[in-house]
Amino acid sequence: MKRLELIYQNISLVPQSFDKEILNWCLEIAEKRVTGIVSNLYRNAYERAALLTAACTEVLELVDPLEASRFFNKIKNKFPRHPAFQAELRMVRQK
Repeated sequence: MKRLELIYQNISLVPQSFDKEILNWCLEIAEKRVTGIVSNLYRNAYERAALLTAACTEVLELVDPLEASRFFNKIKNKFPRHPAFQAELRMVRQK
């Protein structure tokens, strides 16, 4: 978890140009991973799924803030009946 946070911090510190195709691929894979964790009720991994969602959102904000909001809300709205995951999302978004 600490390693992921360090990588995420380093990415967000340096503005870079992004290849749209690679970015879309990363977002697609992240969404599949989060969906797999939450849909299969791996509650011990909800924190990681929320962190992955928040990290993707914040990196996407560097490129397209509107798309970043859409991505975050898409994940959030996909699991309205998972209060533990929703709580994790709120917690990482506040940080």
